[in-house]
Amino acid sequence: TPGRTLHGFMKRVTPADINEKYDETTLYFGNIDLRFHLMRQAEPQRATIDLFKKYVEFAKQLKSPTLVELLPVEHESRKIPGTGLYKKQPFFGTRNERMELRSLANAIMHESDLPIITWPQEWIDEDGTKMLDILEQKSSVHLRPRFYPYINEIINVS
Repeated sequence: TPGRTLHGFMKRVTPADINEKYDETTLYFGNIDLRFHLMRQAEPQRATIDLFKKYVEFAKQLKSPTLVELLPVEHESRKIPGTGLYKKQPFFGTRNERMELRSLANAIMHESDLPIITWPQEWIDEDGTKMLDILEQKSSVHLRPRFYPYINEIINVS
């Protein structure tokens, strides 16, 4: 379900739907919520906690789930095409605010005791410029193809 928010996914799909089709599932949601929606809530931290606790409870109902951490937030200078905008904006909140929510969301996933795919710590720097070389230049939140082998490594190791 590429391009879907975590919030929307959990409204449309049930654990029973997934268990009926799959014995193992890797869930990778939350980056869109982080980019556009969580900072627009009256209480962004509370909204993040509530959303990711629901996500973990959803995942725990699956046969064999694996969660994927949220990507580090890239530098705010990154150009986003029109199709990657929401309400004509490339993101809501500052990078620091979104990184704080990312840490909160990832901590909730790690506390779940479910298997987690993590991104390399070296992708995180103070201002997010490292992510500019890791994400595709012309897409909104996708890794550059040269980083795809990393995904295969972490999936096969986990």
